[in-house]
Amino acid sequence: PKSILAKMGAKLPSIAKHRRSDVVIDDNIAAVRDVTPNIEIGRVRTRLSHSTIYPLIPGKLYIAFHPSQQFTLNEIKRRSDLFFFSTDLHERYVPFCKDFGPVSCGIMSRFVPYVRSKETHPCLRGRPLVYYTDMDESNQANAAVLLGAYMMLEHKMSAVDAARAFEHTPYFPFAAFRDASGMPSDFGITLENCLRGLEKAMNVGWYSLDTFNLEAFEELEDPQNGDVSLIGDKFVAFRGPRETADHDQWVCSPTFYTSLFKELGVTAVVRLNEA
Repeated sequence: PKSILAKMGAKLPSIAKHRRSDVVIDDNIAAVRDVTPNIEIGRVRTRLSHSTIYPLIPGKLYIAFHPSQQFTLNEIKRRSDLFFFSTDLHERYVPFCKDFGPVSCGIMSRFVPYVRSKETHPCLRGRPLVYYTDMDESNQANAAVLLGAYMMLEHKMSAVDAARAFEHTPYFPFAAFRDASGMPSDFGITLENCLRGLEKAMNVGWYSLDTFNLEAFEELEDPQNGDVSLIGDKFVAFRGPRETADHDQWVCSPTFYTSLFKELGVTAVVRLNEA
C-alpha cells in the first residue's frame, strides 16, 4: 500500500465514526436493527429468562441476551427507563478456520468511543445502558471481550475485575477462543486471558486508545494489503507469503512483504508455522 507510514503519522479523531448506524436516538426513542448472527461457527444457546438484564457497572452499564429483533423492540417499549443498544462490532471477526475470535484491537478501538458516546449523550443522562447480544455463543464471547475492554479503558477497572463483572451472567464462562486451525483444540483462551493481555499491552505501552492509529491498523489488516497486524512499535504479525496464489487471491508474495517491511522498519522475520 502506498505511503503507509504517512497514514500512520496522521492524527485520527478522538471518537471513531461507526460504519453502520445500528441505534438512532430521536427524542429518547431507540430504533434498533436486527442482530441475527453472521457467523455460523457458534452454537445457539437458549436457557435463561430473556427479559433479565445483568449489571456490569451497577446503575450505568448492563448486558442482556435477546433471541430476536421483535423481543428487543418489546423490551424497549416495556422498559422505557433503560436504553437498549447494540452494534455489529462483536460479529465482525472473520474466521480463518474453526476460530471465532477474539475481535481485533481495531474493532475494540471503534467500540469503546461508541459506547462512551452513549454514556455521555445528554439525552441519556440518568438512563442505564443495556448492551444486548443474541443467542450465538461466539457473539456473546466477543461482546464480553468488548464490554470488558470498555470497562478497563473508560472506567479504569483491572482485567480481573472486568472479567468478574460477568460472573453472575447465565453464560459465564463464555465460549473459550481457540487456535485458527481445523484440528481439535487442546487449550482455550478465556475472557480473563484476553483482558489480561490487553492490560499487559497497556502497561508496557503497546496499546493506548489515545494513540492507537486506527486508520493504519485497518489499512494493514486488509488481506489485500498483506494481512498485517501492528503490535506496538516493536513487532508486526503477518500471514505467511507464497510465490503463487494457489487460487487464493488474498495471498501476497515475499516481494510484496519485502517492500512493505522496509517501509515499516522491520529488520528480522521469525517463522512460527510449518507452511
